[in-house]
Amino acid sequence: MEELTKAEKMRKMLLKKKKCDNVAMDIVLRLIEPLVDKGFLLENANYLAPHHWEDIVEERKITGICGWTLCNERLQPLPRQQYVIRRNKVLDITQRKNYCSSACYGASEHFKRQIPNSPLWLRDEEPIPTFKLVEGADKAATSLDGLLVKFSEVDVQSSSSSESDIETEKLKTGEEESVF
Repeated sequence: MEELTKAEKMRKMLLKKKKCDNVAMDIVLRLIEPLVDKGFLLENANYLAPHHWEDIVEERKITGICGWTLCNERLQPLPRQQYVIRRNKVLDITQRKNYCSSACYGASEHFKRQIPNSPLWLRDEEPIPTFKLVEGADKAATSLDGLLVKFSEVDVQSSSSSESDIETEKLKTGEEESVF
């Protein structure tokens, strides 16, 4: 058997990458639609990258439905503010606006964190992860109101602050309180 030349190996890898990208695009198009089947989502999650999940959430928002693929609720009119104060904490609600509730935001973020970061065309060499959905009582426990904005070492005398002055982290809440 002849060994493949470097150019042939590269061509083969590019074809595999293109095929994986096409499969991912077909899955993304299906997940943008309402009435997504839970089984379809779980069976095809390994063919997605985190950026695909972000595209799905954004496209669903544009069509006016909740960003969590297993929810078909219509989005309510969005508030104009970017920040809210909850329990004496400042929250950035920019991403939260893509969902009908904090519970759906939390479920979507939980699912997104399970999606591997590795390139799609190299995943056949990795073990297939088991994806878990947040449902029932767990959904309330993982709900997110927004991103916690931490102000550290902020010079209040200065009129502007650098990117390093503001750190963000997810605020987890167990309450069903709506941000909107």
